[in-house]
Amino acid sequence: MYEIRLHDDAEADLAHIRKANEDAAARILTFLDEYLTDSTLQYSLAVEEFENEVFGVDRITAFQQIGYDAWRIKLAGLDITLGPLTGQRAGAYLNHRIVYAFDDQNGVIWILGIFKRKDYDYDPNDAIGKRIRDAYDYLGLPRRSYIH
Repeated sequence: MYEIRLHDDAEADLAHIRKANEDAAARILTFLDEYLTDSTLQYSLAVEEFENEVFGVDRITAFQQIGYDAWRIKLAGLDITLGPLTGQRAGAYLNHRIVYAFDDQNGVIWILGIFKRKDYDYDPNDAIGKRIRDAYDYLGLPRRSYIH
């Protein structure tokens, strides 16, 4: 079982999302804090092209090619409750992507950034890409050779 942790940059992303759309931020937090507490679902985060009714996973090829083992979650319908106390159900699709990396040595899945899809195209050399690489390096996550 992994612990889900948000890097400070991802926390700032979530605060920015909350200002623009409180419902979207609540749904993302529910996904991270409640849905991903299931160890089976956590392990699916390491399965390339995994997809279910709630989310899909894939490697970020451009990062992989330069040694960063970064992945992304594409949130789908998110038909999960907004919280066990409210009993409310999530609504329409979210257009957010969650960039993450594994820290196997410490049993942590690091959330490195949360973005609207239209705001980021996974270029490791633009400002957001550099921010993700800096966070990855700061956390001391291992650089790898491209796997494919």
